[in-house]
Amino acid sequence: MADTLRGYLGVLGIGIHILSGLFALGLAVETHFRRDPLPFDTSDAVVVGTVKTGEAYLSNDRQRLYSEFKVQLQDVIKTPSGPYLMPGDSTDVQREGGKVRLPSGKVLVRAATANSMPQIGRRYLLFLKYDPDTQHYGLVTGYQLEGSQVYRLDERKFEEDNHQRVEHPLREEGKSEDEFLAQALSSAVA
Repeated sequence: MADTLRGYLGVLGIGIHILSGLFALGLAVETHFRRDPLPFDTSDAVVVGTVKTGEAYLSNDRQRLYSEFKVQLQDVIKTPSGPYLMPGDSTDVQREGGKVRLPSGKVLVRAATANSMPQIGRRYLLFLKYDPDTQHYGLVTGYQLEGSQVYRLDERKFEEDNHQRVEHPLREEGKSEDEFLAQALSSAVA
């Protein structure tokens, strides 16, 4: 068995050596994710709003853990073709993952380490995708707006996703809220 294990490790070592050589030569194709930082084209709605409430749920079939947020809209940058959104409205936004306490007392936490959850009381620029089955919007990505600073909720590429825990600090965008929203609006028009 030890010889078999050494054989597998040897093959693995050769594979890693070949892959690193291909990357060094620029011949390997990166297969890890890269996200559009401002996904206007793939979003049904783009809004600025404040998260008023949030709750995590376990699906009825107990296979999926998701969080649902109630967002009070201040501005609608891209209007959906589906349910109409207006400033002043509230809408439900869902995101995969969350934290729930089971009847046994055990706490179940599930989420992608590359994604963060919006926080109650914070203001965000949110890119949303409408799901006609649930009649809710799903969160594609978002940015926390803090006046002098903007923080992205999600990592843009695989290399940035080096978090060991589901809960982690957000990454700064290096722009003020006004600068970032102006850039986002110009991207929406282009």
